[in-house]
Amino acid sequence: MREWKCINFNNNCPVAVSAQVLSHPDHVALPSCPACRAAMVEVATIIRARRLRRGARRWGSLVAVLIAIGVVAWFVIPHTPWIYSAGQVSGMLGKPFEYQIKAVLAPTQYGIEWPTTATSSDLPWASVDPTRGLVTGQPSRPGVVRLTITATNRFGTTRKTLRIDVDSTPVQVTSPDQADAIAGEAFHFTIQASPKPSGFTCPSLPPWLILDQTSGEIKGTPPNEGTFTLPMRVDTPAGAAAQTITLHVIAANKQPPRLLPIAPFDGETETRVSMRVACDPATGVQFAADGLPDGLSINPADGQISGIPTRAGDFTATVRAKNAVAQTQGQAVFHLVAVARVPVVEAGQEIKGFVDGEISLKLRATHSPDMFELAPLSPGISLDAKTGTVSGKPEKTVKKSQASLRAHNAQGWSTPVSVTIEIALDPKDVQRAQEVIHLSLEQVGIMAEWQFLLKRVQQRAQTEPNPDPDELEMARRRMQMRDSAARSLVSLLQQARQLPPEAIDQARHDFAQGKIDNPDKWAVPFKWLDQHWDQMTANGDALKFAGELEQLGRSRAAEKALPVN
Repeated sequence: MREWKCINFNNNCPVAVSAQVLSHPDHVALPSCPACRAAMVEVATIIRARRLRRGARRWGSLVAVLIAIGVVAWFVIPHTPWIYSAGQVSGMLGKPFEYQIKAVLAPTQYGIEWPTTATSSDLPWASVDPTRGLVTGQPSRPGVVRLTITATNRFGTTRKTLRIDVDSTPVQVTSPDQADAIAGEAFHFTIQASPKPSGFTCPSLPPWLILDQTSGEIKGTPPNEGTFTLPMRVDTPAGAAAQTITLHVIAANKQPPRLLPIAPFDGETETRVSMRVACDPATGVQFAADGLPDGLSINPADGQISGIPTRAGDFTATVRAKNAVAQTQGQAVFHLVAVARVPVVEAGQEIKGFVDGEISLKLRATHSPDMFELAPLSPGISLDAKTGTVSGKPEKTVKKSQASLRAHNAQGWSTPVSVTIEIALDPKDVQRAQEVIHLSLEQVGIMAEWQFLLKRVQQRAQTEPNPDPDELEMARRRMQMRDSAARSLVSLLQQARQLPPEAIDQARHDFAQGKIDNPDKWAVPFKWLDQHWDQMTANGDALKFAGELEQLGRSRAAEKALPVN
């Protein structure tokens, strides 16, 4: 044991401390001699530092070994791909959509899987490039879309749920469609819309007006009076909207409007009324009225009072005229009496709608009818004889046809009047039908490719007495890919059944006539799809006819330079 003696040779300082004790100085009472106490503290600090360095070297070596083990395990132990691209993105209704699937660990193929329970509102509008992993498409419905993205390497397939929030914010122009200006004075007007506009255009702008295409501000100094029509187009991230602005320019010295005397009106109920309120000056004036008899209204642009009064009595209405200078008002008196007459059916009425679309239209006739008759009616449409309301969902298209309408009250039946009925296919249904067929053709092509490649592997395996396990695994995976495309095809055909049959027929006819982009590319798959459409739709089995796709699969595999072994 090494002893420590007082460095000041102080015989009264009995210091004898071993190195072992100094390694734990916290357990030793320091001597009273200041010099010895300082020396002991310094030696203890040095010993403690050495111990810390030895401990750090031990732990550092352990961490390095663990990291090395992890790296070796990562590259040696088989792993399926790891998808690290975002799991939630957004899209815009009717706008092109792109999403890149990102994955590590050497993925060789990418894919997307739509829910098998998807309805017509969740049509598979997106497709994926299987080699690059680029998902593209155009959202056809607003809301939340959930699908599964996949990445495959030689060890297996990894799946990840992708949520797409499709924004359907409608484009609305919120600024008024009327504006007033005074000749010779500066004019300012700003177009406003929701969502925030990205641009403004106007094809026919007077030379004295300037449009800021970024802010939507219209400004200028009108040289003289007049009325100008400004057809505006507003572009937003959600689409475009149109608004026609009517600009009234009045002279700088224009006098306040003056209403000319309005003669009392004497008439009958259930009889059409048409009378004009005269004003001096007649241009640049806006009209309004309060207290008009039920059934009458005033045109704010020209002061025309029109309609069919429904209630008898004496009425006094207040009529107002306003221009850029001032406002004035006057009174209009109506004396209406009820006369018993047979109904008069309003001429020129039309019933228009779409196949499978709701129709609700009230037929119009005077003198309080209590019953209506309308024939013939299109299938799916019915008439409420008491109220004269036509409603229902048309079942098929009807080109302009004529139906006879008459009305009845206590005085008898009216003279029959022709009503035009026109039922067309909803363009949205036709578009959805075209999308379904286009996506179905893509699935037919995918199924053909995998059917061809699967058959090549199966033929090679049959010629070998002891098939290679890798060959069998390759055949199994190719069969899975083919079956997945077949299920997607059947799902699309089931969605097609929810659309009007005429829409599907029209879309199939358009494809058959080559009214699509690149018709040569789709000719063979469409011929196969059109031939087996009804059978696959009825029994939900697309694999039954997959053997006929070998030649198509050979062509598509050659185009993409896919290996056949």
